[in-house]
Amino acid sequence: MKKYFFGLILCIAMLTACQQEETQGVVIETSYGDITEEVLNEALQERYGKQVLEELVMIQVLGEKYDVSEEQVTDELEKLKENYGIQFDQMIQQQGFADEEAFKDVIYLGLLQEEAALDEVVITDEQLEEAYEQKTKEISAQHILVQNKDIAEEVLEQIEQGADFAELAKEYSEDAMTAEEGGELGYFSAGTMVPPFENVAFSLEKGDISDPVQTTYGYHIIKVNDIQKKDQEIGTFDEVKEELRDEILKNSISTVETQVKIEQMIQDSIVDIKNESYEGLFDSFQEVTGASR
Repeated sequence: MKKYFFGLILCIAMLTACQQEETQGVVIETSYGDITEEVLNEALQERYGKQVLEELVMIQVLGEKYDVSEEQVTDELEKLKENYGIQFDQMIQQQGFADEEAFKDVIYLGLLQEEAALDEVVITDEQLEEAYEQKTKEISAQHILVQNKDIAEEVLEQIEQGADFAELAKEYSEDAMTAEEGGELGYFSAGTMVPPFENVAFSLEKGDISDPVQTTYGYHIIKVNDIQKKDQEIGTFDEVKEELRDEILKNSISTVETQVKIEQMIQDSIVDIKNESYEGLFDSFQEVTGASR
């Protein structure tokens, strides 16, 4: 899961530094004393050891259950290099990596987490066909955004009693970009709005008004004003089927649920912690997974 990558970079970089040091020589000499590799490694372990250990256990547990090939890691690396362009090398250096080979460890763990997130997600042909239908059209809509479900239901009741949608948007909507325009969103196609909003908007007929729809922004009331076919061809169903499947899978990922799932797998896998300094390291995992059951 790509959103996890950069949160792991520093930890793995520190781990790599510790592992590469095999002797206990002097790292830096100063006029007031020397910094040895032993002192450096002890400081690194004290500061970052627990974080790194969690990541190592995660790699061990997820790597046993899920297969991520070198080809997948390389493909993901190439996509990132394409996205960052000439800034890619600078980016990985700023994050503490000597080169892109070291960065691959982070990509590997990210892909393992993605596999865990999508492990039990099933995409039906009906979902794919519905997604394809959405891709072939665009809709024009208005919306009213409020933070409270009770207010949303109150606004909807006024609409059902004949109140003007645009005027209510000006009065109630908390979307600063559209409120003064009566909630007008203009034409948009699938993949433009957040999934919960889109799923409802594209299920409505022209002139329909939705019940309150909850997203991360609040509660929306959606009115569809027009539906038209897209000018741009997207290809046949068979040509874009796998692309649609990937989009649906990514929209199905729940970060919180994935975290709980992985932490439960780790908790179940712990047999014994040999080093006393790491006793209790995974207790917080037990609290989280226990609360979720």
